[in-house]
Amino acid sequence: ECVPSRSDSTCTLLNTGVVLTHRPDLESEAVQFEFLKRNDEIVRSLDSVGKYRVNYVGDESLKTTTVITLKGVPNERMDGDRAGYFEEATREFLKKQVEA
Repeated sequence: ECVPSRSDSTCTLLNTGVVLTHRPDLESEAVQFEFLKRNDEIVRSLDSVGKYRVNYVGDESLKTTTVITLKGVPNERMDGDRAGYFEEATREFLKKQVEA
């Protein structure tokens, strides 16, 4: 939401996109995550340069696709029961990692 800092002014939200070039051995999602993690520091830095006030109004959702390959198991597609068990075990593992 855009709320003016003074009663005699108005404000307008501007969306800004940033294109970043980085080393090819870094994953784009990891670089984006690090920038979002440091948003307070970046906003303070941008706000201190120039005459415009900078406010950060929210994170952009990160989307990622993960492929998991199991080694040491028969080379076949899992049936419904095995896939269900694997999905539940993976979900619980990831939940614990996020909560840590």
